[in-house]
Amino acid sequence: MKTYRMVSWWLRKDALPWPNEALKDTFRRRADRLAAAGADSAIIFGAHFRWDYLPLWQNLHDLIGTIRTSLHQRNIALFAKLLAEGDCSNTTVPSSVNSTLTTILGREACRRRGRLTWKELIEANKPLPVNESGLKE
Repeated sequence: MKTYRMVSWWLRKDALPWPNEALKDTFRRRADRLAAAGADSAIIFGAHFRWDYLPLWQNLHDLIGTIRTSLHQRNIALFAKLLAEGDCSNTTVPSSVNSTLTTILGREACRRRGRLTWKELIEANKPLPVNESGLKE
């Protein structure tokens, strides 16, 4: 089994609006630091893919493509590519998924100012809105 040295690539709200030439340079420098640290794979966090991102989908797709290119030029695989190829051998995946889901549940419980179970959240079938204030068209 291949072992990966995986890192998290966090997207923050300052990544939108996109395209952003200054951020492209920032991404290249970040990829350089990751390669120097011996990383060989990365996973992107901070962009939960939901239908309410539809108006920004092309920009978000291009932004992730720019990150992918910066990583691939330094021989660092983007985790989405590994999944698409069916390579799920990274043993950290279950804990990463669990921590992300726990974060979403905790955030929603805080928003509702009370306790919340997964069953309640799923049965509510409510969209989880994105605050797009401050974004340019």
